[in-house]
Amino acid sequence: MNNKEDKIQYIAFKAFIRNKEGKILIVQESDKDPEHVHYLKWDVPGGRMKFGEIPQVSLVREVKEEVGLDISVIRPFTVHQWQVKIKDKQAQIVAVYFISQSLSDEVKLSFEHQDFKWIEPNQYNQFDLIRGLDKIFKKYLDEK
Repeated sequence: MNNKEDKIQYIAFKAFIRNKEGKILIVQESDKDPEHVHYLKWDVPGGRMKFGEIPQVSLVREVKEEVGLDISVIRPFTVHQWQVKIKDKQAQIVAVYFISQSLSDEVKLSFEHQDFKWIEPNQYNQFDLIRGLDKIFKKYLDEK
């Protein structure tokens, strides 16, 4: 299992969604989604881009699907990558993180997540985040 066909790359877009009070939305991964490898860990909404999508359109779609919110995409602020196994293939995910503003208030979780919280950005270390998200929160705080 070391040939090129056993490896795949994805582009993903993730949202640091701010509400009116400046809190950031985090979501807890569900154990009911077979594609999630970070069961019960906390993440920010977002996901993989479909072929041909415009990045901001992809992010708005993913956020709407995952948490039911309408957002305004403000700007990208960092890029991060990680490697995981998805369906017995080695995958590299390159994610662009965007600062976004919530345009609606009511969070409606999809099956991919089982809980959500609006947190003060500097409280990120109080949660069991997916690997590497702590570094993203630090970069977000440096941007402010």
